[in-house]
Amino acid sequence: MVRLLPDSFPSGINHHKVKTMTTEQKFSSVMDILEDAVNRQIVLDIQYPLIYNQVVRFYEDRGVQLYGDVDEDYEILLSKLETDLFYYET
Repeated sequence: MVRLLPDSFPSGINHHKVKTMTTEQKFSSVMDILEDAVNRQIVLDIQYPLIYNQVVRFYEDRGVQLYGDVDEDYEILLSKLETDLFYYET
């Protein structure tokens, strides 16, 4: 016998408001490193692999598609970082 539970969240009501952090909020403690990476003064995946992996995870969680090509993925991530850190919508 299958027992169905009543819907505790009536349709149209969202009880799970997820507050997403901005890139700046998430990486505030390493902003100088990310800025250097965007400005091509450091190679993030080589010099700071832990931070690089966190950035990868952050963007993958937000739907950014990476392709498995190391160079292409790195450029995609730096492009996303540059947009998020330096360009603001008004």
